[in-house]
Amino acid sequence: SIPQKRDFFIEINPENYLVKGLAAAIGVLVICHLLGEILNWPAWIYQLLFHLDREGTIATWFSSILWALNASIAVGCAVAVKNKREERIWLGVAVIFGLFSLDETAMIHERLGESLTHFLWGDEAAHIYHAVKWPFLLAPIVLGVFVVFISSFVHCLRNNRRALCQVLYGLGLVFFGAFGLETMVGSGYFFSGPLQWLLKIEVVFEETLEMLGALCILSGLLSYKKDSFLRAN
Repeated sequence: SIPQKRDFFIEINPENYLVKGLAAAIGVLVICHLLGEILNWPAWIYQLLFHLDREGTIATWFSSILWALNASIAVGCAVAVKNKREERIWLGVAVIFGLFSLDETAMIHERLGESLTHFLWGDEAAHIYHAVKWPFLLAPIVLGVFVVFISSFVHCLRNNRRALCQVLYGLGLVFFGAFGLETMVGSGYFFSGPLQWLLKIEVVFEETLEMLGALCILSGLLSYKKDSFLRAN
């Protein structure tokens, strides 16, 4: 008998490389933040480049890119599905993720919370509630968005349990980091002086959870999109 020839090949999975690369980038950003805090780096390096909770830093733009990637993949999911209702849902998800990306650099929720605080209670109350203004004022909107997200993803990802678990896990991380921790600690109004170290710890956990949550969502969406493409072919 003639032995059969075997084809040996290495399967290249660009989605896995992308997710692992982004995860490594998150680790580098967190390490740079911690080193800047511990080693007391110059302000122009630490505050302007590597601080996780400052506007316009590398971490801020990285988070914006993560949500922009999620928005683009959601558009791809809308193109891949054949159901018109699911197509509309995915496009709606893409719009919201796009707003998340814009919010990272434009500070939409902070400005909206500040405007609502001033409108409802005036300048003095705005100062008093400065630490926790946006989580409490925007709580109905935030909770509503997450309820819509969960119901939408449960419907659209019902046939891909792995992708659904990843997306829901990511949403949980984002919710706990961006809403839960910031509600408990706020912007430092109640954590000054000897308790300042609590705020520094909160910043690391909050921003890291937000980035990891966005990455988990991205991984789930990539898995779903790839599965939809394979089924279509």
